[in-house]
Amino acid sequence: MSKATRQCPADQEQQAEEQRRQEVARQEPSWKILPSRAAEGHPTLHRGNCPDAKRMTSLLSKEEVRLAFEKFPELEMHETCAPWGSLGIDKPPVRASGGRGA
Repeated sequence: MSKATRQCPADQEQQAEEQRRQEVARQEPSWKILPSRAAEGHPTLHRGNCPDAKRMTSLLSKEEVRLAFEKFPELEMHETCAPWGSLGIDKPPVRASGGRGA
């Protein structure tokens, strides 16, 4: 490898940080839906950057979320990451069953 193609550790750290920032920016305006962990539960909507939804790799657009609500009217919203704010809607009431999301 020539000197021109080598990067010093500080440059590598800066590049890694920039890649991390780009990934965060990509996830922020997106959402994820996790299936219920209980048989009687409902799928749960999360913000794209919610740590509780890390295992889901698919990111959804606002239009895809709208379609998901049409298909799954019982879709719940995760209390911790509060996806209603990023969707521009009011916080939904707690369900009568006491469900609060995954």
